[in-house]
Parts: sequence; structure tokens; C-alpha cells
Amino acid sequence: MPFLDVTLPRTSAEIKKQLIAKLTDAAIEAGFEREIFRVCIREYEIGDAGRAGVPWDGTNGPPPLHLVLYTPRLPVRMKKAAIEKLSRAFETATSQPGCYPIVHILEYSYDNLGIHGKISWEEHPELKERKFYNDAADY
Repeated sequence: MPFLDVTLPRTSAEIKKQLIAKLTDAAIEAGFEREIFRVCIREYEIGDAGRAGVPWDGTNGPPPLHLVLYTPRLPVRMKKAAIEKLSRAFETATSQPGCYPIVHILEYSYDNLGIHGKISWEEHPELKERKFYNDAADY
């Protein structure tokens, strides 16, 4: 159910493979379940993204990098862990020290999640009463 959307400049298949593995491992360290964690990599060409109104040309600073984590509601401690661990994994996988992505966490209730063509708790009744991804009380 948690889904990580990664946006970065076009890169090699090897880096994408490393990103998927390392970002997944980082998410597990932050408290997510491996079996249901998904990653999608979206790439852009030089000139298709920018900063401060200027297209990124490959030479004018670090590229725009973005991670969007779609997830059921999380306690603050899990948000902090996810941001830290995903950022570090991204830096490691791309072999670019200090090259961190912007991380957005977009949370939803289980009523706003579809699984197998149904609202999540219709397919998995145990989700109906869950307030948080991991039912944490320290939100």
C-alpha cells in the first residue's frame, strides 16, 4: 500500500536497480513492510525540469530530485525516519554525496485506498479500524 514515486534525470538501468533496492531497504528500516512497499522511477530529460525559474541544464547545480511517499497516516517518528533513511539511500544509490531529494509525504486514510477494485477495508476488513499505517499511538 505504501508507494514511493521517484523523479530524477534520466539515468542508467544499474542506478535504477540500486535505487529500487536501497530505497526499499530504507523504507523497511523506517518501519514499512517489504511485501507491500512499491517504488516507481520517473525520469526527465535535461531541460525538462528546473529551479528558480531556470531549466536545469546538467551544469547549473544539482538536478531537481523528488520523492513522493504515498502512505496511510504515519506517526511523526516514522515520518522522520522515512525522510532520513530514504534521503540517505538515494544519496548512496546515486553515488552523489550531498545530493538529496525533496521528500513529500502524502498521507491518506484507509477509506482513500483501493485494493483489488474495492475500498481497502472491504478487501481486508482488519484495516477498517486502523488509524495509522502501524497503529502507532504516538502521532
